[in-house]
Amino acid sequence: MMPDFGGFTYIGPGTYQKWDSVLGIRTTVKFEGEGDQKLVHVRHEQPKQVIQDILDLNVARQNAFSGYGGDMMHQTSSIPLTVHSQIMKQCGNIPGVGYDQKKFSQILNDRDYYKLKTVPGRI
Repeated sequence: MMPDFGGFTYIGPGTYQKWDSVLGIRTTVKFEGEGDQKLVHVRHEQPKQVIQDILDLNVARQNAFSGYGGDMMHQTSSIPLTVHSQIMKQCGNIPGVGYDQKKFSQILNDRDYYKLKTVPGRI
């Protein structure tokens, strides 16, 4: 009998997998090695269609944007979690310390990444 591993399904020797239908992410955890030398590999995957749907919705929100009015807060970006993780690596994310927010803004304001924003213009 395999141990319960937080809702993960046993896939094979040392490998477990979980699908999060709300976030649209598949997480695979693989354990390698013995004793104190055990390594844990974690991989997050999002289907390309889930990512494309988020990007398409962002462009639609940009096109429908009517400006910043009143005292309301506005969502300025919507980034798929797997893409966000990649961007955070580029920004030098250090757990417990933080990341380079200026670099993060530069990436979001780069023309190649415009589909990550929900508003037109610079952030």
